[in-house]
This record gives sequence, C-alpha cells and structure tokens, in this order.
Amino acid sequence: MKERFFDRPGVKPLISYLVVILVFGVIWFIMGTINLKGSERAWNNGKCPKCGEELKFDSAVGHAFSTGFVYHCENCDYVIELSGPKNKQD
Repeated sequence: MKERFFDRPGVKPLISYLVVILVFGVIWFIMGTINLKGSERAWNNGKCPKCGEELKFDSAVGHAFSTGFVYHCENCDYVIELSGPKNKQD
C-alpha cells in the first residue's frame, strides 16, 4: 500500500507550524487594522476634541516597528500621537 502524504514523518509538525504562523499573521493584520481605525477616529479631521481648534503637526517619533506622528493644539495644549501622518478632509 502506498504511503499517504500526511502519514510521512515530519509532515504533521510542519503543517502545525504553518497553521500557527498563519494564525499569528491574521492576528497581526487585524491588530494593525484596529490601530489605523483608532487613529482615524482620534484624528477627528484635525480638530482638537477639547476646544475645537486646529491640531498642528509637532514631531515624528520612531518606535521599534513604526513611526508615531505627534500633533498638538496651541490653544489648550492637547497632545495626541497617531500611527500615521494625517491630512484634513474637505
């Protein structure tokens, strides 16, 4: 009788590793999407949530795997760090 592919030694652990890597990749993608959605909500089209004045770009902060963009309100000193550069929508 011919040996089936999945009965070969080392195939089951290999498939298990590939499934684990795939699951972690999907989780990483979902977390990144949630982070971007949160940044869009926090951006508030460039308006300060406290006083309504325009947020100004302050600086870019380098992290291990990303860059944070810091904006501040000159009126009330509100500061926010977002995951990407933002532009106001008309």
